[in-house]
Amino acid sequence: MRFGKILLAATSILVSLFIVEVFARVYLASPLALIPRYGNSFQAIHGSKILRASNIEGLRFELKSNLDTFFKLTRFATNSVGMRANREYEKQKEPGTYRVVVLGDSFTMPSGVPVGDAYHNVVERELNAKSDRNYEFLNFGVGGYSLDNYLTVLKEKALAYEPDHVLIGLCLTNDIPVIEQQKKPNAGGFKNRVLSSPQPYFEIWTLDAIGRIGKAMHPKKKGTQQFDLEKLHRLASEFDRIRTQHDLQMTFVGLKLHSRVSRPYELAAEALGKHSLMLIDGGSDFETQIEARYLTTRLDRHPNALANKMFADTILREIDWDE
Repeated sequence: MRFGKILLAATSILVSLFIVEVFARVYLASPLALIPRYGNSFQAIHGSKILRASNIEGLRFELKSNLDTFFKLTRFATNSVGMRANREYEKQKEPGTYRVVVLGDSFTMPSGVPVGDAYHNVVERELNAKSDRNYEFLNFGVGGYSLDNYLTVLKEKALAYEPDHVLIGLCLTNDIPVIEQQKKPNAGGFKNRVLSSPQPYFEIWTLDAIGRIGKAMHPKKKGTQQFDLEKLHRLASEFDRIRTQHDLQMTFVGLKLHSRVSRPYELAAEALGKHSLMLIDGGSDFETQIEARYLTTRLDRHPNALANKMFADTILREIDWDE
């Protein structure tokens, strides 16, 4: 009798957890999350197994080549050199082709969005639909990269593809160098990083809620973040040197989901402007506050397909592609 009660209680708990998990997957992500290959793909990029250690100095990791998997609820494929793309590219471009190499992080890769909906692919389609010139946009975006990584990718990978234009997607929340980040001890490099496995969605939801409560109870004081302006200007100078040396067009895009002019944006504008590098405000068409309708899921603050389309519209409007 006692065993029966224990079994009934255990069964009730398991059924309750199952119901909560089903609700969490549908509400926080989408009904697709109920399908294991989709639902289990919702992980931090370092736990997703789409990365490998890089042999290039200055890059700790890069995308694996020839992937055909799922990441953040969407199909994720790479070509033979590790670009997130559905095709291969020859390093020597075809005559009459205007080639753009695109650098950036998870906003550019992009995370949780089909590659065809990425802002740079939308720009490519729009340009090719109304021009006799053939435009190619090569996606070198990798989640977790920062401004110095973009520079390394440009030097060590992208320049080999004979670009006419370099388009850099700036994620302003983490691309402006911060002094505090330099003081953190190295965790042992990418190879030694502990990779997470898929977690129950209700667990992710609970941990996220606890984190939000903690931030609300102990808000970060404004003005405590120290930006490394010397490094920022040094990187801008190096981008300018490469642009001049290789006779390239170069455009930076501030990929933000609001129209406010933040302190990081002001710093980027100052550093890039000093070297006559173009910076576009990718958030100019958005509202002043971040709206949920522009996010991939309730658990993830990455821009969705609609937001990428708005980025693309701004890029098409602000750049003279007929030069």
